[in-house]
Amino acid sequence: MRDDLLDAQSATDWAVAQIPILQQRFFAWQRTGPYKLVVEPDSDPAYELLVACQVRPVDPLISAEAGAIINSARSALDLLAAALATRNGIKPSTKRTFQSFGLSKT
Repeated sequence: MRDDLLDAQSATDWAVAQIPILQQRFFAWQRTGPYKLVVEPDSDPAYELLVACQVRPVDPLISAEAGAIINSARSALDLLAAALATRNGIKPSTKRTFQSFGLSKT
């Protein structure tokens, strides 16, 4: 791999390495019984609906870790776009990021 892609690869590698950790944290939260099942009537009297209602909020670390993983993946894409632009004689700009190509609303 060329040196200009090492930062992008590192950001991707970090994000991928965090997914099993996030998954284990999510499974641990699931084991706490965060939902209760409620039976509700259906519009067809021959049926009933089984609805899962969340009774315990998601562990805030799950949201934080998911956000960090997504941010690292987006950073990798920014770094890749900048490296490819440089290879093609275009000077990268902080105003031209992966987000600025209409792939994100934020």
